[in-house]
Amino acid sequence: MAAAVESVVVVHNVAKRHNVGTLARSATAFGVAEVVVVGRRDVSAFGSHGATSHLRFRHFASLALARAYLKASKPSLFWSSNPSPR
Repeated sequence: MAAAVESVVVVHNVAKRHNVGTLARSATAFGVAEVVVVGRRDVSAFGSHGATSHLRFRHFASLALARAYLKASKPSLFWSSNPSPR
């Protein structure tokens, strides 16, 4: 039997801090193991309806740091981005 492949969602510069709760619900529904948040640290899991208890969250200050982590851990990737004009 093949080993399960872990999926990771990466979000960068989340414009609305409450979007992470909604994202957590969707990620859990699709079997994602981890959410990597890059940039903004003051995100909220409001609206996750308990989905956050099924996910690992990891924060990085920059995409370069997140990339180094992902390169070392080698998960299958699902990228999500919420770019905001700055």
